[in-house]
Amino acid sequence: MAEVVLFHHVLGHTGGMRAFADELRSGGHTVHTPDLFDGERPASIDEGMVLVRAIGDELLSERVDLAMAGLPETVVYAGSSPGAGVAQRLAQTRSGARGALPLEDSRSSANPNCAASSSDIPTPSAQAASAAARPTSARAFASAFSMRPASEPIGSEPAFR
Repeated sequence: MAEVVLFHHVLGHTGGMRAFADELRSGGHTVHTPDLFDGERPASIDEGMVLVRAIGDELLSERVDLAMAGLPETVVYAGSSPGAGVAQRLAQTRSGARGALPLEDSRSSANPNCAASSSDIPTPSAQAASAAARPTSARAFASAFSMRPASEPIGSEPAFR
């Protein structure tokens, strides 16, 4: 089974994020859910965006680094909204990453201010890519990331060469 780091959305570490993590855990996966907002729960998306700006990129990066300390290199990075950006960055820059699953990425192709889309994100294997891109449940997510041996690096499948 996969070890997953799940980064929360702009409303923080909500009950919905915890429920999603619990569903993954019920499938036998180890799931870490760092709270990058240090317990703060914005009441709206606008308030969440104000909080993100107030915390600042430097402190958010420090909190991500602290959350990753002591975790194995071979994890799947998942996140929603700004957490999707964190997941993508870590999957692309940390050695041993098993994959990334951006959920509700604010940098999607629907956003005209961003060139990146979810199709730009490496997924664990060509076979799992379609299942991982739009999971209908935590079980679909979990099964997609269970297909790659930890020793097989991202990008080793023919579709990504």
